[in-house]
Amino acid sequence: MTIPLLEKARSVITDARFCLLTHPSGPTLVSWLKEIGFQEVIPSHSGAWFAGQLFDQFSEEHRAKDIEGVDAILRPVVKIACGWLRL
Repeated sequence: MTIPLLEKARSVITDARFCLLTHPSGPTLVSWLKEIGFQEVIPSHSGAWFAGQLFDQFSEEHRAKDIEGVDAILRPVVKIACGWLRL
């Protein structure tokens, strides 16, 4: 959710709720993964912001319409950005 998105949707919003979420810290997540048997945990950054920015660069006509299309766009970029040899 962003302020501009909410401003666009304002005329059709009839009710709103506020939720406060808390998430475990990085060290807590690492300890949980090790507790269940993972021997190595490598931290990474979320690609959500980047993926959104990349997706927004496409015109409506060229934008992916389903998850397979999104995957086709993002997979090569993620492969390079993460240095993975195979996905």
